[in-house]
Amino acid sequence: GGGVGCVVSVGNLPEDGRVKADNLFNVFGCYGNVIRIRINPEKKSSALIEFMTPTGANLAVRYLNEMELHGKMLDIRPTNKTITITEEEKKQGDDANKTEGGAPDAAADAAPCDPLVKEYGNTLLHRFKPGETYNAKNIYAPGKVLHVSNIALEVKQETLVDLFRPYGVTGFEWLRKVSDKRMAFIVVGSAAKAIEAVVHLHCTLLGDPDRQRDIRISFSKKDPESVLALPHTSAPSSAAAQPPDANTQNNEGQAGTLTPAPEGETKEAAATAQQ
Repeated sequence: GGGVGCVVSVGNLPEDGRVKADNLFNVFGCYGNVIRIRINPEKKSSALIEFMTPTGANLAVRYLNEMELHGKMLDIRPTNKTITITEEEKKQGDDANKTEGGAPDAAADAAPCDPLVKEYGNTLLHRFKPGETYNAKNIYAPGKVLHVSNIALEVKQETLVDLFRPYGVTGFEWLRKVSDKRMAFIVVGSAAKAIEAVVHLHCTLLGDPDRQRDIRISFSKKDPESVLALPHTSAPSSAAAQPPDANTQNNEGQAGTLTPAPEGETKEAAATAQQ
């Protein structure tokens, strides 16, 4: 995958270092499988992102261009530039990804560990199955409602509400249980806050230590007024309230060949979504 038509340039990123390659992978991966990211080390407000197919690149431009991330309006455009990763960068990544015992981390790609440059070709965390045709009805623009899936059964509503609280959570609704995992709709303060939540919380591990699951977060078309409202909660007072990122490259995922969960207008329809 990758190549001509598969790369987009991203401009106007926050320059304070809070948005790294994994964070970009989380949100751009909503629109296609990302295989390579390079953030410009000399100008951290710009990056190149390579998708497996041109469709992913086109959808990212369509849905994320001019959206807000941490107060900055993203400038996303198709580009003919390519992303190359040097042998030295690959070697540094291989060395960093080894455990103390010297064996490669089973969850890590043989890819650079530098937060500014990373390959994702072999990650288990792609949202789309290899070779599948993207189903546009399951791909949405950022909005206030997030669809959260792959939630371990023991995870309580309060845990999820607390996790999303820095993003102005105002609504929460469980969907019907699906085998050994659950799904939920969560309403946050704005589309911009929804983007931040996907950027920083996608693949957060939750649940009992022996059976944790990494939650999967995607944008939803659901009307926020149709989601059960929570009692009044105060908005985050500062960026310091923001929870730490999920480390998307240090967990094995749940056989991450997942498609975005199709949503129906009823709980029953949503519960049958393919996970």
